[in-house]
Amino acid sequence: MYWYSNGGFKLEPFLMRAFPNDVAIQDERKLKYNKRLSSARRIVKSSFGILVQKWRCFFKTI
Repeated sequence: MYWYSNGGFKLEPFLMRAFPNDVAIQDERKLKYNKRLSSARRIVKSSFGILVQKWRCFFKTI
């Protein structure tokens, strides 16, 4: 299993992080990787939004 991370976390073997834009622009494969990773992130974020709307208990802190 891999986790998506932004630049705020140290890179670990189980974390997937986008390439910096200045690096990705130089390589088409890295640019495609960033776009697909961003697409996956949006889908997961949207899914959690749907869950929160369906079950309001996710609005509360645990």
